[in-house]
Amino acid sequence: MGRLWRCLARGELGPLRELRLLESEFLQVTRAGDPAGPVTVAIAASSPHLPAPDLLLLARPLPPCPEDHEELQLVGLFPLSCVRLSLWSRRRHRLRVRLVTGRAFLLQLLAPSLWSLQLLFTRWLRLLFLLHGTPPALSAPPPWGQVGGQSPPGKGEGDGDTPIVL
Repeated sequence: MGRLWRCLARGELGPLRELRLLESEFLQVTRAGDPAGPVTVAIAASSPHLPAPDLLLLARPLPPCPEDHEELQLVGLFPLSCVRLSLWSRRRHRLRVRLVTGRAFLLQLLAPSLWSLQLLFTRWLRLLFLLHGTPPALSAPPPWGQVGGQSPPGKGEGDGDTPIVL
């Protein structure tokens, strides 16, 4: 059970108490990779009878509390029909979230160890495949094309400058 789930369970948000969540800690980053702040992201199904999740929850930490436990503030609850999740950089463990309004932001997965980072990111990728259908062919050329096995200038393999939409 993650922090957001615990926050929802003891909170005033009624129906959200029963949600089963895939929840992780992320760092919101700029395109240049500069940190913009921590965010907790969760994907949930509003009903256990749905075949796939249908909600995205975003939460930010509140300033430290004297009780020595960090509180989260739910800052967004979006239907997944209004959100486009995509892989931004596999190497840097980054996802892109684009809202129906056009606003987009990058999220870099955080984890206590490299092993758990790989495991969590694999789970998020599987979720993306579930939400968007079958995975793309891994042997397909990159979106900018590739001639003779060389990448265009400034485009290293997996540098994350071009999003891979699943």
